[in-house]
Amino acid sequence: YFSPSVWAQCNQQNLDTLTYESFEQGIPGSWDAPITSDGASWQASAETIGYYENPGTGNWLFINDEEANQVGEAVLLSAAYDLGGYEGLIKAEFDFLHQSYLDSGFVKLEIWDGEDWWLAFEEREDFSGHISLEVSSFVNTTIQLRWTYSDEGAWSWGMGIDNFLLTVQKDICGDGVCGLEESPEFC
Repeated sequence: YFSPSVWAQCNQQNLDTLTYESFEQGIPGSWDAPITSDGASWQASAETIGYYENPGTGNWLFINDEEANQVGEAVLLSAAYDLGGYEGLIKAEFDFLHQSYLDSGFVKLEIWDGEDWWLAFEEREDFSGHISLEVSSFVNTTIQLRWTYSDEGAWSWGMGIDNFLLTVQKDICGDGVCGLEESPEFC
């Protein structure tokens, strides 16, 4: 089980955006959102899941168990990102919604480290908000995130994500530490 570490409060001038997906144009071609085990499809739109709205803005990527009435298992794979040449703190963040019904349904997020999938978190409770994970320990040439939603064989609400962002906080001094005072002059 992976325990995310604390994201340092570093000089924001050193922050680089590696990728950003808003889902405004639909499901990115480099992402994989296959039909679920019971035939439901991932959707990219501004629609709600029953009463539950996107915790981000505009379109989001979601699986609507309430509409499909028993999704089964739904897997969503991000693109594979080559982070092999990056040093510094790497963060994955996104807006996230999970709504269960009478304790049915869960979401787990796993991260590919180039050899194995590692559990980043599992959510069984209702949640709507922002998720931020420090993923530097998984840096490789094919890092990927995999969300798996399961309704555990029962009717449930569903889950969705929005505003997926992958950033790197560059280590300007090359010492493995990203400090508040870090600048080329400081090194």
